[in-house]
This record gives sequence, C-alpha cells and structure tokens, in this order.
Amino acid sequence: MATIEVKGKIGRIFYENKGLEVIETYTTKAGKEVNAYYTVWLNTPGTFSVGDEVKVRGLYGHEISEWDNEGETKRKVKVSVNNPLVTTTSEGFAPTHGDTPF
Repeated sequence: MATIEVKGKIGRIFYENKGLEVIETYTTKAGKEVNAYYTVWLNTPGTFSVGDEVKVRGLYGHEISEWDNEGETKRKVKVSVNNPLVTTTSEGFAPTHGDTPF
C-alpha cells in the first residue's frame, strides 16, 4: 500500500476523538497560498486539540465525490490517512512542497 506524510494544523476533531482534519498550507510556484485538507483516522481516541501542529504518516486512502451544481458536474477527492503515526514534536519526518507542479 502507498503511504502518505502530512504536516499541518488540526482544524477539526470528530468521531469521538478518533478523527482529525489536518490542514496543510503551502505556497505554489505562482506564489499563491493553498490549503490542503486531510482526514486522519486514529485507531484509538487521541488527546489532540484544535490548532495543534502535527506530523502524520500512514496509509493513503481516497474517495471521489461527484455532484451536480447548476448543470455542471463537480468532483472532489477526499484524501485520508489510515493507521497513522501522529506526533506533535519537531522531531521526525516532514514532507516538502518545494516542487509543486502548479
């Protein structure tokens, strides 16, 4: 299975403290600041707080949503991290987005 690494702030905690929304912010080559949202599914309830900066590594998952908006088909990919290792320390791993293609 593919793995994924995310570094960002917790934006929301849900599902009895077993679900986290992590928001990763980066700057594109064009200089635009962009937020990427990830759902992290914990195996046991966590002790995190909204606003905590975290690093997450786990198994990559996704789900494609499709809906109609005024006659136009819209699509969105929801990215999730399963079976994660989550840390709030400055040690460990961190992804880089220096070579984003957009």
